[in-house]
Parts: sequence; structure tokens; C-alpha cells
Amino acid sequence: MNEKMKSKKNEGIQSLRGIACIIVVLSHYIGAFPLTENHIISIWSKTPIRVLWNGSVAVDIFFVLSGFFYINSNINNYWKEVKKRFIRLYPAYFGAICFGIIGRVTNWRGNILKGTEWVNSQWQNRMSIAEIIKGFIFFPTFDATTINGALWTMKIELMFIFLLPIIAMLCSKMNGLIFAFISILIASFFCNATYFNFLMYLPMYAIGMVVRKNMDIMASNVNKKENGRLYTFGILLAYVWIALASFFIQNSYIMHLCVAIGTAVMIPCIMGLDINKNLFSIIGDYSYYIYLIHFVIMLWFRFIWDEYSYYLYLLTCLATTMFITIAFFKIDSYLHLFIFKKE
Repeated sequence: MNEKMKSKKNEGIQSLRGIACIIVVLSHYIGAFPLTENHIISIWSKTPIRVLWNGSVAVDIFFVLSGFFYINSNINNYWKEVKKRFIRLYPAYFGAICFGIIGRVTNWRGNILKGTEWVNSQWQNRMSIAEIIKGFIFFPTFDATTINGALWTMKIELMFIFLLPIIAMLCSKMNGLIFAFISILIASFFCNATYFNFLMYLPMYAIGMVVRKNMDIMASNVNKKENGRLYTFGILLAYVWIALASFFIQNSYIMHLCVAIGTAVMIPCIMGLDINKNLFSIIGDYSYYIYLIHFVIMLWFRFIWDEYSYYLYLLTCLATTMFITIAFFKIDSYLHLFIFKKE
């Protein structure tokens, strides 16, 4: 990969990750707030601009980036790679489950009379021992969403922990377009399946890998100054594509594919720009932890909304999310350093 693109990988792509994280958080807070027909967000929701708080689009971007960053195609190291990815994901997941259990036990009756039916329905029953066990066991047939509704994506990530080494090996040996087409074909058979519907997201990971595989070709003219405008235009074009697709396309599988294609265009364009450290890239560094805990905090402090105001509730949630996120990040970093150092 071009050296300039390597050096800017962190800030450019982390910025995209940070924006996706913000979209997820916005989707949950906006979804919790009952809006009148005349509210400005209700009006904007009837236009393609709603992509700015479409959590489904943001999750697709995360899946494409997961495929993009997975670079090991040596199938001989299969179990080593599975173990490494599991260790990177599980400690923070474990912490988020503990946090969610404490929140639900102490706040299980917390009905927000002012909230939407969706958020009011969360944490309305006493938690059973079975739910706690299922929450801790990081296994796709178990469901942790009764503790933390944002964790549904972790079931998908877990399945791909086992599939990514195989997918990466196939990607390295096949033509990129053929590989992506086969992935789309396979996914189309399983998108409505009961037990294998996670394969609907296979093309997102595959497309991310294909982009990574072809970055050198895409970056061949990156040092030409005039390409800055081209990359900026590419990003805007990809954004418009994603916004229109997520607004007009009703079939969820096709919509996911369109978002993945738009993200595939956006990644090399972002990496071709001279992007320095910024607020979005900082949020991107913490995005995994924000994603894991923001929903629990949102439910935990809902009594503030009910008894005081939505704005105080929002401020309290965001401040607490920032504090807990930094704590999770620090603890997880030290834990990974200790584990991988021993290896």
C-alpha cells in the first residue's frame, strides 16, 4: 500500500469510523424521543438527509471496515487468528454485559412516560438467571439484547470471527470482483434464513477485503495534487449514493449492498486525502467502547428525563458515556497488552 495512504490510514478511516459511531448514537437518542409531525427532525426524516441518523447504515459501514482491516490470509494460522480476534472483542463485551446487568437490576422499572414505545419497552421485567448466563456466553444462539439492545451486532461479529480467515484466504486467491459477486450470491440465498441470516452481511466483509486488496492500484496516482478534488468529489458522490439508497430502497438486503458499495468508494477517497487528527478520528478510536455502553447508559439514566428534562438527561448520558468509554478503553488496552505480551 502507498506509504502516504499508510500514514493517513488511522486518521482518515478512524474519522469514518467515528462518524458511523455518532450516527448509531444519534439513531438511538432520536428513536427514544417522541416527535410531532411538525418537528424539524420529523420533516427531515421524510428526506434522504435521514441517513445522518440511520443506525442500520452505520452498522453496514462498521462491517465493511471490519473486512477492510482484516489482512491475514494464511489459513494455516486459522485458530491463532480466531483466538486473537476473540481476545480483542470479548473483554470489552464482558465489561459491557456487567455494566448492563448492574443497570438493569437497579433500574428495571424505569419506564419513561415521555419516551417512545420502543425505549419504554426496554428493561421492563425482572432479569432471570438464564438471561445473565446467555449474556455472558459470547455465542450466536444466545441473546444479550435484553440486557443491552445494541449488542445484536456482536452475534454477527462472532460468527465472522470463525469465517474471516477462510474469507480472507479466498479473497487473496481470487479475482476481487468475482469474489465479491460470489459473496453477494451466497448471501442472497441466506438473507431470509432462520439460522444463517447473519450471512446477509457476508458481502460487507468481502467488499471491505476486496478494497484492501486493491488499495495499491487505487493509490497509484495519490501523490498528484489535483487528486484532492477528485477524492473529495468521490466522498460526496458516495454519500449521496448511500443517502438515496437508504431512503428509496425498501429491500433491506439490497439496501445493505448499496451502502457497502458506497463505503467501498469512500474508503480509498478518504485515505487519499491529507486528513490530520480530528474530533471524528478521536471518536473513531473509542468507537467500539462507545457502541458497547451508550445504550445501557441511555436506559440507566432515563429517570432524569422523566423527572426533569430531556436536555439534562441527554447531557448526563453523553458525559457519563465519555467517562465510562475512556475507562473501558484504558482497562482494555492494558489487558490486551498483558495478554499479547505473554504470548
